[in-house]
Amino acid sequence: MLSTVTAADRDEVTHTSEYRYEEIEDGLGWALDAMRDDDCRWIMILEIADELSKYVQVLSPGIGGLWAECVSNEFLGCDEWLSEEQCEELPLLGWEWPGPPESPNWHFHDHLLDTGTAVAGLLRRTLRRILGVEPTDVMRIVLIRKTEPTPLVDQR
Repeated sequence: MLSTVTAADRDEVTHTSEYRYEEIEDGLGWALDAMRDDDCRWIMILEIADELSKYVQVLSPGIGGLWAECVSNEFLGCDEWLSEEQCEELPLLGWEWPGPPESPNWHFHDHLLDTGTAVAGLLRRTLRRILGVEPTDVMRIVLIRKTEPTPLVDQR
């Protein structure tokens, strides 16, 4: 396991760790619930350590709720693009289609299914079926905590 912590400033802390997928799979729902219930802003990024361009990520804005994203072809090199079949399967798993420029990635948020268990299930199915993660693959986990919540609307 590799683990580093950096503090960009006193309002933001980033923690990076590497684990085998099988080591994080069962605790993912609990971790997402903890993020959702905290009043700090959290971002969790799960990347395949050998292919850092392939990832899923979850934002908890510090006021409740979980917003998940899966990388889209817009952020992948041509040789890494998701196939047509993979893109057709993502909505069947529960993802909304990318809609650049506001939502360039595949995304998920549901007020009724706003639990760590539901979002973790979606991430697990996506990592295994779409991104091809195997139990022994090494995953890089990036956790970013900001003490200020993220407003969901512009408050000018």
